[in-house]
Amino acid sequence: MKPSSPVTAAAASHSSWNSTRIMWAVAAVAVAAGAAATYYKKQDAAAHAPTPLSTPAELNFTARPKASGAFGDESPAELKDIPYTSESPIDWPAILKEHMASLAPYSIDIPNKRVVVCLTDGKAFDDSNLTFYYQAQRAHMTRAFAIPFADYCDAVEKAMNDDKDTKQSLRQTLFLHSTGRCGSTLFSRLFAELGSTHNLQEPDIFMSHTVIAQTQPDLIDPELHKRLVRSSTYMLVRNARLTHPDAANIIIKTRSHSVQIAQLIADAVPESQKMFLYRNAIDTVDSFCAAFFNSRIARISRYLHLDSVFLFKLTNIAESLPVIAPLLSNPRYSYDLVYRLGAPGITAIGWLSCMDRALQLQKNKFFDAVVRYEDLITHRMDIVRKVGDLCGLKDIEEKSEKSDQKAEAVFDEDAHAANARTASLRRQQQSDEPIFVRPEDAKDVAELIAEHDEIKEGGFIIPGTVSC
Repeated sequence: MKPSSPVTAAAASHSSWNSTRIMWAVAAVAVAAGAAATYYKKQDAAAHAPTPLSTPAELNFTARPKASGAFGDESPAELKDIPYTSESPIDWPAILKEHMASLAPYSIDIPNKRVVVCLTDGKAFDDSNLTFYYQAQRAHMTRAFAIPFADYCDAVEKAMNDDKDTKQSLRQTLFLHSTGRCGSTLFSRLFAELGSTHNLQEPDIFMSHTVIAQTQPDLIDPELHKRLVRSSTYMLVRNARLTHPDAANIIIKTRSHSVQIAQLIADAVPESQKMFLYRNAIDTVDSFCAAFFNSRIARISRYLHLDSVFLFKLTNIAESLPVIAPLLSNPRYSYDLVYRLGAPGITAIGWLSCMDRALQLQKNKFFDAVVRYEDLITHRMDIVRKVGDLCGLKDIEEKSEKSDQKAEAVFDEDAHAANARTASLRRQQQSDEPIFVRPEDAKDVAELIAEHDEIKEGGFIIPGTVSC
């Protein structure tokens, strides 16, 4: 082969440099365009929002509600998901009494101090195509209401007082807190298979309460806040028991960030049970990133080392940091390091924030059970049955060949549908290696975690973790 001349080599190098610059430019334009579209969509929605009523109101809409956040259908529930054009006064106690089996809290209209409640059709909470509760609410919503805090609590509390089974129902309710991406869906499904248990997968009303607690703690009187949490929990549990009367237990799985309000939930619903599920840092970070930062723009940004710019400059993720990563407000944790890491940095400080909160709570033996994902997949049903005993769950099948076969079938499936955004990419690609986290990222994540006084490393085990 004829060697390249200096001129030819220079031309090739120049062409390669131009190609790289074009790739950067295309990525930047794509990212900016997406951010601009999101910004103007939000501005337009805010400009056309109807004037809120000060009394209980119906939100009149004709178009189908849909997620409005940056993470598509996994975005937290918000009032702006509902494309309503006007509000009409309603008799809230009468609607609550008539539709208890189909009503559930959706989110909170924080600026106007109202609970957003939705009425759904009969298919809402048995839709096997949808993983999460808030997705089912959006997909099957037929009517929506906005209820001022005091009106909401007064009517729901009357219903609680009239229900002789309230305390027993709440006693058989387990709040499943976690770091996220750690087998919580798998764990819930196991109990559904082995016991008379109904799962509520991430009702986002608790995410709304987390946002308030972490960003506007003085917005609501503490006693009123507890009333709101208790009222919403009762509505969810009552709805579940009316639609699934054979369920002896209700498991409410919260988003990972809501471990920050686990104490508030426990104070509001002291009858309930509490557990925490976690996983080592690198696997958690890798799973989060592969699941939620896997769009085409995100992957291009990642490839070009632009994901920090994409996330911190062109999305509103920085506004969410007090909720998803409250430890970042502590100056000992390097904002520059988190920024440089991009998506792995955000998810790593989020993992550490969850672990820190769970650790502080568990120092007072707060949780009825603490479980590590690595132990769950190793010891399987031994762990599950032990947790059932610790949390007082009823009617869990005794160990038998049949029950073990049912459990193994659940373990052998992915915790999510194969085509879902939250599906395990490692399992799809038959790999045990990180999909998203690079070796240099892992070193930086370890450096970030090492700043913690107690946790120190990604494989930290919380004292009191269930063992076999």
